Amino acid sequence: MFALGCLIYTVHSHGRPPMENRNSIHNYRKNIERLSSTKYDHLPYHLHEVMYHLITRYPSQRMTAAEFQSSKYFDNVLVSTVKFFESFPEKTKDDKISFMKGLIRILPQFPERVLLRKILPCLLQEIKDHSLLPYTLPNIFFIAQKLSPVDFCEKVLRPLKPIFVISEPVQSLVACLDQMELFKQKTTSSAFKDDVMPLIYNSLEAKSPVVQEKALRVIPTIIDSLDILTIKSSLFPRIQNLFVHTTILAIKVTTLICLHSLVKSLDNFTLTEKLMPLLKGIKTKEPSVMITTLAVYDEMGKHVEKDVIATEILPQLWKLSVVPTLNLDQFQKFMKSIKLLSTRVEEEHCKQLQDIKNIEEHTKQYMEGGNEKNKDEVGSSIDFEKLVGTTSGMTNSIVNGQNKVQMEMLPNSFPLGTTNLLSSNNSNVPLNGSIQPDITNSLNSIPSLPNSLNSISPLPNSLNNIPSLPNSLNSIPSLPNSLNSIPSLPPPKNGTTPRMSSPTISTYSSNITSELFNTIPGPKFSSGSILQPSILKPTNNTNSGNQKISQADLTMFDPFSK
Repeated sequence: MFALGCLIYTVHSHGRPPMENRNSIHNYRKNIERLSSTKYDHLPYHLHEVMYHLITRYPSQRMTAAEFQSSKYFDNVLVSTVKFFESFPEKTKDDKISFMKGLIRILPQFPERVLLRKILPCLLQEIKDHSLLPYTLPNIFFIAQKLSPVDFCEKVLRPLKPIFVISEPVQSLVACLDQMELFKQKTTSSAFKDDVMPLIYNSLEAKSPVVQEKALRVIPTIIDSLDILTIKSSLFPRIQNLFVHTTILAIKVTTLICLHSLVKSLDNFTLTEKLMPLLKGIKTKEPSVMITTLAVYDEMGKHVEKDVIATEILPQLWKLSVVPTLNLDQFQKFMKSIKLLSTRVEEEHCKQLQDIKNIEEHTKQYMEGGNEKNKDEVGSSIDFEKLVGTTSGMTNSIVNGQNKVQMEMLPNSFPLGTTNLLSSNNSNVPLNGSIQPDITNSLNSIPSLPNSLNSISPLPNSLNNIPSLPNSLNSIPSLPNSLNSIPSLPPPKNGTTPRMSSPTISTYSSNITSELFNTIPGPKFSSGSILQPSILKPTNNTNSGNQKISQADLTMFDPFSK
């Protein structure tokens, strides 16, 4: 019996024995002398007297095994509770109800291991009796708080799922709704949506107003645990249906409070197409309903567009504010909300109009500055060509959004014609047949080439860079027959070559241009663009100062040579 007392002491002291001798007979003698003064306050109270009769120095003072079995250690409420569960099916219904009501008071005295391994399984077996559910469920939820989330879902939630869909007794639904916070803590979001939400849906559809109101008050606490799809497709329709069909004022007000908590989780379509018509259909003029409706409209004003506020919410608030059942304070609350929402509409609409105005001004400035920008681009293009030292006579530029080719014309000192050949040094050179007129002035009026000529290589700035003509002049296209009709000039006097006047030159230029360029192979040019000069052949002239035309001089007359 002494050893049994030491074992009991060690178990309740987390492995520390009543005497620690450390293999010393001297320590053992001292511990034996102090046994009578040992304190057992940390042990359960029903063991205090038993320990004094087990751990004692003298064997005559120790209790026997029969006395131990009849002691308070076995004759206490905890042991009696465990024994009662063993014969629980044999008890009457009233005894069971009385037992379940008193069990909640002594459960904190049980060790956790006894609660989880002995008491909880017995309680879960009794949930089949629906009449005992209002008394059994509180005891189950008390023990469930000590479970881990995994054990809770496995050992408690799964057996409780069948009772979430029952309607009687209503106290069982209320008991489950009271533990909604426990369900949130011990379950995952998916398990909560699949296993716990049927309890909410069933409570909203119950016929008992007590259960309906309890469910409506619980919903705002679980909104954060639900996804938008569940709220929109499953929860909101049931709340809407309850609001429409209930005739109890308290349920209507509680439903509006619940809708107020749902506004932030609903999309604009649901707010404008479902919730707004629901609020418009309110017919009661009770001040409590009006004020709660005002709170819902205020919350909606934080999430909907300004157009909805201006066309839907504000007219309804004005309509509700003039209800004669409202007192002065309640009317002022309406006025405050109306002013705040009107200010928001004004600010957002002014900002929208200002943005539109800024866009229009920016577009106008862009269109007006387009020409100047194009001119700047042309100038920058020319400056770039000068910077890199190009000698090209043709540059591409963008003017008014269209590509045009600008051709740098030859300087007036080097006309494309016979002016250079008929200078003072060559004035006595006789020509065989008609001479090529000086077309310097007419070239100044030649229009720009079309866009399609962008691919044509530009003319060189200086005629000195033109390569020599091929050895044979046979490859030069012959002049059209129409040139033979050009009237010949009168014979020269005193061996000098006459020059044609400007009107004559213009006439010849236009005639040559129209006839000549229709026969030149390759791309067609507009009339008056570039003239194909006639082939000049030198004649024998014995006058002093005469000079033969060299191959280099002939090269000057063919701008189409390689």
